[in-house]
Amino acid sequence: HSKESSTLCARPPSSVAIAMPKSPAHPPLPLSELRTWIPSDKIYRWLEEGDKKAAAFQEELDDAGAGAISDLFAGGGDDEDSSDASTSSEADYEGLDGRVLVWNSAGAGGGEDGDGDGDDVDGKGEKYRGVQLQDDDVTEDGSGSDGSVRVVYVKSDSWEGYGEMLWASARHLANLFADPHKCRELLSPLWNHRQSSSSSSEGGSPHAQRQHPLSGLRVLELGAGCGVPSLVALKRGARVVCTDLDDANRIRSIAESMELNRREISTKGGEKRYPEFGRSRACPFRWGESSAAVAQALDPKGMEKFDVICAADCLFMTHLHYDILRGIDELLAQDGVAIIAFAIHEAYSKDEEVWPFVDKAKEKGFDVEVMEGVQLTPPTKGMEAKQGLIHKLRMTRS
Repeated sequence: HSKESSTLCARPPSSVAIAMPKSPAHPPLPLSELRTWIPSDKIYRWLEEGDKKAAAFQEELDDAGAGAISDLFAGGGDDEDSSDASTSSEADYEGLDGRVLVWNSAGAGGGEDGDGDGDDVDGKGEKYRGVQLQDDDVTEDGSGSDGSVRVVYVKSDSWEGYGEMLWASARHLANLFADPHKCRELLSPLWNHRQSSSSSSEGGSPHAQRQHPLSGLRVLELGAGCGVPSLVALKRGARVVCTDLDDANRIRSIAESMELNRREISTKGGEKRYPEFGRSRACPFRWGESSAAVAQALDPKGMEKFDVICAADCLFMTHLHYDILRGIDELLAQDGVAIIAFAIHEAYSKDEEVWPFVDKAKEKGFDVEVMEGVQLTPPTKGMEAKQGLIHKLRMTRS
């Protein structure tokens, strides 16, 4: 998806070319090492072409001495800067804010903002210090000893839209997915339907109750950006297809995030704990266009549907409401649940323009429940508090 208004947060003009550092602390993984996460040869070739174009563009910047442009924006110190004071002095500046970052869910007794102790809630995440092997004291539902989930995510170099930022609504969804009790409540229509349809099924067994509620489910994220909700779902045992607009670097970054998290769980017993991990995919999907590639990313025959579809901060583009709904309608299982989390970004669209999405969804045959909102810290220091006020819609088929 694409956030076009420059007033949403501080950023360089779109006409300015940003040069990347020659030796970042964590350079991009070779595309060949990401092949597992790419759903088709066609998409892989598209990513190869994207790598070639990016390399050619970087060479042009190097020849033009564009490093000074990067320096101009890398060290910003005004009020709009999104750097966290606790880490900015040590930051590995890869691009503008650090390319590879870490996010931790709130954990047992944690606050709504997430990132563990709540010190970092500005959309940046922590500095990535390399692979951290999964502790052995992980429970059956995938939790750490404190109930938290750690994910590594890669910020795209693409300036198309604002998907390189970790938005408050994405943090909120990720926290809900991480917490087994909150997640079960969030997805209660799905679980209630399946348990009532077959009381003797695995869904109602003691073993299933011990598992995380996302374990084994098919999860689709729309307009994922950094994809943190998808990555949490991955580490909670779901089979995930994480999508964003058809920008090669954006999809490549999602695939690299999946690979980095796979390396963190590849310890003794890791493959057994996460049997669906290797079946997840990163896939381009522009709303309003064919969803066939997304369906085939889940199932090569395109016959399966998703149990859960989620989207974070996608409703500000009011002209795409019907396109978003079309994708949900085509891809959601009959008993599935769609969770839409969003804030109002008044620089782009106001309440009276965003909330009609509910009526549009009902027109398409969905039941829509407006769930309780929650106030989080906005992604950057220059944003209004309203941009951290998260609303949620829970959609099921009528």
